[in-house]
Amino acid sequence: GRLEGRLQSTAAKDYAIGLWVIVHVWSLITNLKRFSTGRSGSWNIFSDDAWSPPGLGNEVVIAGFAVAGIAMFFAARVFLQQSLQQELAVTPSK
Repeated sequence: GRLEGRLQSTAAKDYAIGLWVIVHVWSLITNLKRFSTGRSGSWNIFSDDAWSPPGLGNEVVIAGFAVAGIAMFFAARVFLQQSLQQELAVTPSK
């Protein structure tokens, strides 16, 4: 009934959050590539790095972006689950 609909809605939100995280991480990697090898440069940013972040290699930055993306996904998921639980606790069932 009502709870099953909410859970399906939560699964759809999980997919939307996952897509949002993937798009953001991809945009960060794309910008790192553009700054590392230029707009028309190679995608091999690990060996053809005309520029890399000061003190860090490109590998470290990409790993950091991946960890940040995963953290964003789980933080948003926890937030949505908490708001769903609060809404179910406040809304009387019919």
